[in-house]
Amino acid sequence: MEFLTDEINRTEKALIVFLSLLLAGLCYYQFLYRPTTREIERLESQQTAMTMELAQVQQRLAQLKKMQAELDELGRIGYTSRMPSYNSIEEETTFLNDILTAAEQYSISFSNPTRKDNQVRRNVTLRFTTNGYEPARDILRNLTRGDFRCLLGDLRYSRNNNNGVTSVNVNATFFEAMAGGVMDSNLSR
Repeated sequence: MEFLTDEINRTEKALIVFLSLLLAGLCYYQFLYRPTTREIERLESQQTAMTMELAQVQQRLAQLKKMQAELDELGRIGYTSRMPSYNSIEEETTFLNDILTAAEQYSISFSNPTRKDNQVRRNVTLRFTTNGYEPARDILRNLTRGDFRCLLGDLRYSRNNNNGVTSVNVNATFFEAMAGGVMDSNLSR
């Protein structure tokens, strides 16, 4: 054990100091620098993802504000419609009868409703006659601006020039929602 008692010379001291510093540097790199840079990279990628998500949310918010402004404008001019729960045929029939009181005569025929996802469409064929063009136009306007969401299609009208009677055939589609509605056998997909 003679080598333990010998004095350490300058070069050995310098080598020990160098190796100690090298070991300290490697420990710093391995246990402090690398985990910190990995965490910074992870947080930066998370920040990028959150920035993109924030941009999407802000875009959706802008769309919602625009839609709300349009709804407010429609409400201001008196156009408000709703999408009732499925099977509101009685309410829709009452609505149609009320609107068609301005007609000289009318007939209504319903087809079976169809469902796509949570939306139900009920197609209705309307035939009516009025004593002029203006009452027919008012009936059609009331259909689209009434309490129920209604879309008109395949509109045909004719006017008798001798007596001014206007005949109208139109297909209307009422929209209903499955939320709160109970499915029955009349509902087809």
